[in-house]
Amino acid sequence: MTSHLTAMKEKVGLIAPLIVALLITVLVLTFNWLGLLMILLGAGFFAFLFVSPLAVLLLWMVLSPVIDFYLRISLGAGIPDITFTRGVVAGAFFVVLMQSVFRMRELWGVSQTEKTMLMFSGLALATLLFRHNLTQDLQLLLDSYMVPFILFFLAKNLIRDEKDVLDLLKAGAFAGSYLAAIGILQYFTDFNPFVPEGFISIHEKRATGPFVNAVQYGGVLAILFLSTFYLYTLQRRGVYKTILFFALLLMVTGVLFSMTRAVWGSLFLACILVAVFIPRYRNVMIKLPLFLLFFAVVIVLMIPDASFIKERTLEVGPIYSRLALYATGLNTVLDNPLLGNGFGRYSYFEASRDNLVTLSGIPESLGLGLDVPHNEFLHIMVMLGGIGLGLYIYIYYRTIKFSRDLYSYSKNKAFKFRDLMVFFWAISVVVILNGLVVDFIFFTYFNSLYFLIAGMVMGIVSGKDKFIRQIDVVEVNNPPSLSGRPG
Repeated sequence: MTSHLTAMKEKVGLIAPLIVALLITVLVLTFNWLGLLMILLGAGFFAFLFVSPLAVLLLWMVLSPVIDFYLRISLGAGIPDITFTRGVVAGAFFVVLMQSVFRMRELWGVSQTEKTMLMFSGLALATLLFRHNLTQDLQLLLDSYMVPFILFFLAKNLIRDEKDVLDLLKAGAFAGSYLAAIGILQYFTDFNPFVPEGFISIHEKRATGPFVNAVQYGGVLAILFLSTFYLYTLQRRGVYKTILFFALLLMVTGVLFSMTRAVWGSLFLACILVAVFIPRYRNVMIKLPLFLLFFAVVIVLMIPDASFIKERTLEVGPIYSRLALYATGLNTVLDNPLLGNGFGRYSYFEASRDNLVTLSGIPESLGLGLDVPHNEFLHIMVMLGGIGLGLYIYIYYRTIKFSRDLYSYSKNKAFKFRDLMVFFWAISVVVILNGLVVDFIFFTYFNSLYFLIAGMVMGIVSGKDKFIRQIDVVEVNNPPSLSGRPG
C-alpha cells in the first residue's frame, strides 16, 4: 500500500509540472499574455498553498476585509463568482484533503460538530431547489455559512502546536489594528482607504471601516480585541507588549466609534466573564468599561458634532423596530415550524407579508420594509425551521462544551492555553449576543472569523495530549501579570 502511494506521488509530481509547462507554451505561442499571467499567478498560489496552507489562511484573515472588493472573477450567469475568500478557502480545503489522501497530512477524525455542520448545509442546500434566486442565494449560503464551516475544519486540522496558535493570534492583532485605524480615520475624515469608488456604508456618522455596516465592524473589532488581549497577557516586559497595548487601545476606540450598543454591551459582558473566571485580570477587566465610559464622555464634550453619540446612545426607534420584527418573525415561524420557508435572501420578507403583527404600543409600520428580522436565530428558524435552528445551536453548543471540558480537564496541569478557553467563551458571548440583533447572512467576515477561532480551539482540544506537556507547572499556573511582573 505504501509503495503504491509513493508511486502515485511521484507520478503526480512529474505530470503536474508537465501540464503547467504545456499550458505556458501554448499561451506564449498564441500571445495570450493575460492568460499566461493568470496561469503563473495560479501556479504560484497553489505552490504556496501546498507548502503552507495555514500561512495562506492567516493571509486571508488579514487581507480579506479589503481584498474581496477587488478580486472577483465572474464566471457567467447562473454560476457563483470566484472571490478572494472563496478561492483561498476552496483551495486550502482541496489541498488539505489531497495531502490527507496521499498520506502527507494526518487529519483529526470528523467529529459530531462537523457532521452537524454538514447536516445544516445539506438542509439549506435542499431548500435552495425551491427558491427563485438560486445563484444569489447559493452565494449567500457559501459565504455566510459554508465558508465559515470549512474554515473551522481547516483551523482544527492545521493548527497543531503552540507556534500555530500564536501565529493566528498575532495575525488577529495585526488585522484588528489596521481595521481599527481605518475606521477611526473614516469616522473623523470621511476618508475610507482600500474600498472601491462608489462604496456606500448603510450607517452614516459611524465607524464602519471596510464593512458595509457598523455592527459588523464593531463586532469584528470586539472579537479581535479579546483575542489580542489574551496574546497580551502572555507577554512579559518589552517593546512587543507595549505595541500590543497600543493596538488594544486602538481597537477599543474603534469599537466605541462604531456606535453599536449591542457590541458595547456584549464586550462589557465578555470582559465580566473573563474577570469572573480569571481573577488576576479582574482589575483590568472591570476598569476597561469604566475607561470606555469616561472616554465617551470626553468625546461628547470635546468634539463639536459629538451630539450624534448621545442621540445614538439614547435612540429607541431601532429597539421598537426590532420588537415588531421579532413578533412578525415568530408569527411567520408558525406557518412552517419544522422545515421553515427555505434558505434565501428574501425568504423572511416573502413569508412574513401575511404575518405582520406587532406588540402593544408599537406601530405595525415599524415591521414593514425590512427583509430580515435582525435576529440571527429567529432568521434561521424562519428559513430552516426548528430543525435547522436546532442543528445551528448544537454547533455552538458542541464547540463551547468541549472547550469547557478541556478547561476543567487541564486544571492543575501544565497547559499554557487554559486561559484561552475563557477568552473563547468571551468571544462566543460577543457573537451570540450580537446574533440576537443582527443577521449573519450579511456578516461573512464576522462569522468566518469566529469559526476560524473556534476551529483553532477545537484543534487544541483534539491535540490536548500534545499541548498539555510535562513542564514546570508553577510557571504555567502563574503566567506574567499585566504589569509585566510575575503574577
